[in-house]
Amino acid sequence: QALADHWQAIISDIETIQEEGMDAVRTVETAYKLVKKNDEDVEVPDGLKGRIIPFELVQQVKFQADLDAITALQSRVEAIDGEVEEVRDSFTEEELEAYCDSEKENAPDKKKITADAKPKADVEAETKAKLKQMVALWDEQTKTNKQIKADRLALEEKTIQAIEHLTDEEIADFLHRKWIVPVCQGINGSLTAVLSALETAALALSRKYAVSYQQIDDEIAQANEELSQLVSQLTGDAFAIKGLEALIKQQ
Repeated sequence: QALADHWQAIISDIETIQEEGMDAVRTVETAYKLVKKNDEDVEVPDGLKGRIIPFELVQQVKFQADLDAITALQSRVEAIDGEVEEVRDSFTEEELEAYCDSEKENAPDKKKITADAKPKADVEAETKAKLKQMVALWDEQTKTNKQIKADRLALEEKTIQAIEHLTDEEIADFLHRKWIVPVCQGINGSLTAVLSALETAALALSRKYAVSYQQIDDEIAQANEELSQLVSQLTGDAFAIKGLEALIKQQ
């Protein structure tokens, strides 16, 4: 099943290589995506891609540091949103009314905040400090997003150059990573799932039969013995005592 899941992609790559030679692996071409146009699916250009080797795979192998740097910048952009919210949460009722839209979950009015954060704006010092902090965070976010865009373009160019200049040894390695590794991971994943299910079933049986029949039988016998001793110590109506003794004999 693991092989079947990837077989069509593998066969398609092999046929392309057979028809065009190994240089097909070094080829970068236009990528397309489907969009709705007049109720019909239409292919439109959507950047570039490797004909055989995906950009993502090349980047993970050759440019992981660049990917990590972009991820760090993206994390910073997300963190800035949280910091802006913290500043907004510190607003007084008057500041909320002046600088946030109550009909949009108190979303900050960026235009007014930016205007009142300027030095000449007639705003109380404490309020102006909050506004300046928000503006500084937005400026940082804008610069970071520009940096992310530039870094992605630079990484794409490096990826294109890497694909177009792959050695034969690198091609063999990338084809192995694209064709063989996913199949092996699928097999290992299936084995892990089977073993995990077996482990779960074994643990369930272990819990269900944690106390053996022999142990239960011994505990019943011990309880009956203790009950018999207690009954023998009782005094009272003779008929009731005989009934208890008969009950013990039946156990």
